[in-house]
Amino acid sequence: MSSPAVQTLELRSELAEIERLAAFIESFGEAAKLGPDDVFSLQLALEEAATNVITHGYGAPGQVFTVTLAAGPDAVTATLSDTAAPYDPLARADVVTNAPLEDRAVGGLGVHLLKRLMHRAEYERRGDTNVLTLTRNLAPRR
Repeated sequence: MSSPAVQTLELRSELAEIERLAAFIESFGEAAKLGPDDVFSLQLALEEAATNVITHGYGAPGQVFTVTLAAGPDAVTATLSDTAAPYDPLARADVVTNAPLEDRAVGGLGVHLLKRLMHRAEYERRGDTNVLTLTRNLAPRR
């Protein structure tokens, strides 16, 4: 790993890797002196995004993807890169959470959560790679 300000983790397309991702985020948060709310929000958002890559993007073990975390003075940025089929999770229509259950479309709650936890979310396709970039403005540090 590089300096605490920028760290990258390579993950396999297996759900068991989510535990390793959580530990990586926790360790990064300590090194970058992130607050507990910021670490928690990063963990929820990235666990959701990584789970989607593993189960929907790749659908089978044997592939790899990366998560890069970068901390600045006012924000932390997480970048998830994978070579699954092109898919923009942010293009999905927003979930109407106050509609009756029988009127709601299936799926989308994870992306809804991700959008609520992060202050900015961007997707782009770079060559054969999906790149999801999530930014969270940091809580004031003490």
